[in-house]
Amino acid sequence: AAEMSTLKTVSIVLAFTAAIGMVLGTAGFTAMNADRGIEVSVVDDESAYLAANQTTDTVPSGTHTTVIELENRFGIDLDTVTVDDVRVAAENSNVTVEAFSGPTDHEGVEAGEAAPVTVTLSCTATESASVTLAFDVSASGEGVDLSTTYERDVTCEPETEPDTEAD
Repeated sequence: AAEMSTLKTVSIVLAFTAAIGMVLGTAGFTAMNADRGIEVSVVDDESAYLAANQTTDTVPSGTHTTVIELENRFGIDLDTVTVDDVRVAAENSNVTVEAFSGPTDHEGVEAGEAAPVTVTLSCTATESASVTLAFDVSASGEGVDLSTTYERDVTCEPETEPDTEAD
């Protein structure tokens, strides 16, 4: 009879637990939020996914000159690469950016390829002037959305007057 009483007690406890589970539901959940951290590292151009390779460090005044090439190292094609702005990074009244050109919103850069960025500077001084140019660049592609600024040091060479010799 003691075995029957224990079996009866266990059965009642299990039946009660099942009834409570049906009334209150299970201990599950239907939604969850999770914050995932992201780590961003600043690397040099040898390791960058979108590198700004400097092609020259001298820009003659008034001459459209390729200063950097934007190289796609993502391993996928970028749908758009846009040079949004080029400016003199620090105050320098002797040098101004007259014009710039590079990839536009409608141009992408294929994996492993590079796109040139050209700049026209105006030097008002009679001697060479060193400046830092800031290139604001944005790019996008499958799983990529990038906006960054590259800074490169260049020397603006003033226009030279043609040599005139008196006869």
